[in-house]
Amino acid sequence: MKIAVICSIYNEEILLPQFLDYYSPQVDTVFILDNESTDRSRFIACGYPNVVVSSYSSGGKFSDVALSEAYNKKRKECIGKYDYVILADCDEFIVPKNGLPLAQAIEMGNPNPGLGARMEFFWTHGWNMWPTPGEAPYDPARPLLEQRTTGIESRIYSKPCILRPESLLEHEHGRHSFRGHDDWKPEKFDDAKFYFLHYIGFDQEIYVKRGMDRTTREAQSNVEMRTSIQYHGKTEQSYRETFRANSSDPNLMAVLFKIPEVGRRRLDIGSGKTPTAGHDTLDKDISLNPTYSFDLTSPDWPIPEDTYDEVLLIHVLEHIPMSKVGLVLRRIAKIMKPGGTLRVHVPNGPLIAKAYLEQPKQLFKIQMAIYGAEAETDPVFAHKVLYDFQMLRTALISSGFVSPEDVTEHYEDHHDPHWLWMGGRLSLKVRAQRPG
Repeated sequence: MKIAVICSIYNEEILLPQFLDYYSPQVDTVFILDNESTDRSRFIACGYPNVVVSSYSSGGKFSDVALSEAYNKKRKECIGKYDYVILADCDEFIVPKNGLPLAQAIEMGNPNPGLGARMEFFWTHGWNMWPTPGEAPYDPARPLLEQRTTGIESRIYSKPCILRPESLLEHEHGRHSFRGHDDWKPEKFDDAKFYFLHYIGFDQEIYVKRGMDRTTREAQSNVEMRTSIQYHGKTEQSYRETFRANSSDPNLMAVLFKIPEVGRRRLDIGSGKTPTAGHDTLDKDISLNPTYSFDLTSPDWPIPEDTYDEVLLIHVLEHIPMSKVGLVLRRIAKIMKPGGTLRVHVPNGPLIAKAYLEQPKQLFKIQMAIYGAEAETDPVFAHKVLYDFQMLRTALISSGFVSPEDVTEHYEDHHDPHWLWMGGRLSLKVRAQRPG
């Protein structure tokens, strides 16, 4: 069974790592629809190999119309590729009541899975999650679901947000029900197979910031349609009052959910000073305290075979001599689990060559992109190879990987923003898989 999550974001650099750490290991793909973020959200999302980032515009406003259109468009693109899609905002966590990972829980939730019968959609059991007075401050280094376990039961937030992508049903704005079928919504959701944990207020300051981000960008169409009314005309003071009121609400109670145990492991090779959240790390600089530190070109790696589901190789391969690239890629394939995903970032050869020919005033800068910043200070670590897609594709296939695809436009890394004057993204990005 193939599952995709679709999530729209605007400036969610605080919450997005929690969202992706929860969903990314459990589903095949997470589609992030970026609504003109100005913070590090896109950069964070691009650190996860099975996350695909795209953008949509709403004219600088928080518009439920634009939001719904973006969700529906992406859902339709999933037809024939995924069995189910989960439509969730960045503060919405779908947790199976049976404690199983999402894909298994959805499979078991179908009446006759062995016969191929599929539910068109699933209701969820909604809870607005708030801390109780005196709880420990939110710690971004720990899973959010471990820290905040109390909530107020909510029929409104019992959303039918797990559904078949080919379903003809259309959500109302906010996806609280289906258009024209409000009468389908039950009064009680005790029989729902999934909790819908809406982490709207896990931290007061973050709650105020996220709320004001929406209030100050509120589209006039939202006001006229009376959607997202919780953001209309609010102030920082009124958000603080709302937070305190809900944290002291007598209906606030423990939600007895179990976090799914998912053993998905991820490795960031060449992590350096910017390691990717949620990943083990491998770097030559032992002072950075990586998980592993050894020479990639050595024939024996101190990592067991079939260990990692996902591997990142960001601006590493260009430092390895061409004669040893196959050796390194084959070793990476061995430590990956069957069906695992590798994503490689290297300097974009065609873009650099084009800039070299067309921007003569920038030739000295372009030398750095070709040879690397270390060319003078550490010649051994200078760039050895300049790749285009076909060259990298050939190296991956000859090393045992399958289905290499150019995903340059779906991901960003910390190199890209500094080289936009070249006319594109400095990093060529290619994703491939170890055969399953």
